Amino acid sequence: MSDLATTNLILSAIAVATLTQSFLLIAIVWRTRAHVAALRAQVEALDLPHLARRTQSALDDLHAIAATASRAGLAVERTADGVHAVVNLAGDEVRRATMGVRAAFDMVAGWGRRAAAARAGLVAGVSELVRGSRAVEERRTKEAVAVMVSEGGHDA
Repeated sequence: MSDLATTNLILSAIAVATLTQSFLLIAIVWRTRAHVAALRAQVEALDLPHLARRTQSALDDLHAIAATASRAGLAVERTADGVHAVVNLAGDEVRRATMGVRAAFDMVAGWGRRAAAARAGLVAGVSELVRGSRAVEERRTKEAVAVMVSEGGHDA
């Protein structure tokens, strides 16, 4: 029987150790639960309202920034549309001015061609007059020589 007594003694020591561990574990869990409950109450009472206010303030700021960015985007679009209209208008005016300059240049070039043609006609006319007067002088000289020859031939 001594073998059973030793076994019973070992089993009873294991049972006491297990009971002690279980009681300690239950006490630690009970105490930890109380600490967690107290900490949770502190967090809910102190930190969450402050954090909620700060978070809501940050969200309000983000909404204000988004609204300002939206207004700025609309202003940029309106400005771009206005610049586009001004550029188109300026382009049309430049096109009209270019056409006017071309028309004026064509008109001046036409006058220049007409003036060149008139000058050429005037030069040709004057040249013809000069040549004509020389031809008239040569003809008169030839006629005078012929008259002199014919008169001189009658006298001889």
